[in-house]
Amino acid sequence: MSLLVVGLFVGRGAIGLVGPDEPRYASIARTMAQTGDWVTPRLWGHPWFEKPILYYWSAATSFKLFGVSEAAARLPNALAALVGALLLALAAWRLWGGRAARLALVIFPTTLGIFAFARAATMDMLLAVSVEAAMVAALFALPRRPRERAWRRHEVWLGPRLRLALMGAFIGLGTLAKGKHTAAAVAAISKHILEFEEIDQTLAHGENKVSFVLKSGLQVDVRLLEKESFGAALHYFTGSKAHNIALRNIAVTRNWKLNEYGLFAGQRRIAGATEEEIYKKLGLRYVEPEMREDRGEIALAKAGKLPKLVTVADIRGDLHTHTDLTGGIVSLEMAKWWRLRWVWAPQ
Repeated sequence: MSLLVVGLFVGRGAIGLVGPDEPRYASIARTMAQTGDWVTPRLWGHPWFEKPILYYWSAATSFKLFGVSEAAARLPNALAALVGALLLALAAWRLWGGRAARLALVIFPTTLGIFAFARAATMDMLLAVSVEAAMVAALFALPRRPRERAWRRHEVWLGPRLRLALMGAFIGLGTLAKGKHTAAAVAAISKHILEFEEIDQTLAHGENKVSFVLKSGLQVDVRLLEKESFGAALHYFTGSKAHNIALRNIAVTRNWKLNEYGLFAGQRRIAGATEEEIYKKLGLRYVEPEMREDRGEIALAKAGKLPKLVTVADIRGDLHTHTDLTGGIVSLEMAKWWRLRWVWAPQ
């Protein structure tokens, strides 16, 4: 047991937080402890829903009890690793007896991965131990073999049904540790977007969509999707419609489906995080947005003969511009600032 405690707890604060994850997560937990807002994670004052909330709750509680420090930020994972070691020993005892349980207590904390994550301010250890606890609860809910000794003194208060309920509870806890974003989190993001001071009129506020008109007259549509769907959504909503339809037809010829959530083979998403991977999966070179008009660019992409577009690096100056004095939107001072940065070099 002393080896277990030394391996998991001694020297947790010997080095500073390692970026970018540790400082970010610890900062969110510190803000939670300081503001008393235990519902909305915030980074530099802004709502931050990158990860679920279990670590933030744990670290904020640690900061409240022991003060803000590297050791306090890493304490939740060290405690989780200790619980994980005890759970592993319990499972080993259940299956193979006392000697196996003692070996588990020695091997577990000296494993490199456990040693590292028990000293990190991240979500991983909390997730691993939550899943482990669910598995141990399921193990104790399984029917016994005849040669096993019955735990009759526990049967009254910890029967199989309660153990299965505990398994479900620990799975839920794992979701709070490192699961998908909840509907409440998405709703909070939508609400924060609509607090933007430049919004003149809100047009729509749905489950994963927000539409509004800015004071400048520009309409903005915001879609809230999983990271794995970002590229597909970007491609779908920026068009053009004709180009998108052409790509969907290519997908259909392969018995695939392409929509704003990704490229799917049956129920399995095979691409969608980036636009590039969608084109690659469809056997095409990446088509720049400026050429997506279904005017021959798909055939060129298939043949690898797409033309090279003019980029900002190719531009040497402006022949004719307007400021806000003559119908434009840029001030004269801004125009002068840009003029100093153009280099006129006729080719």
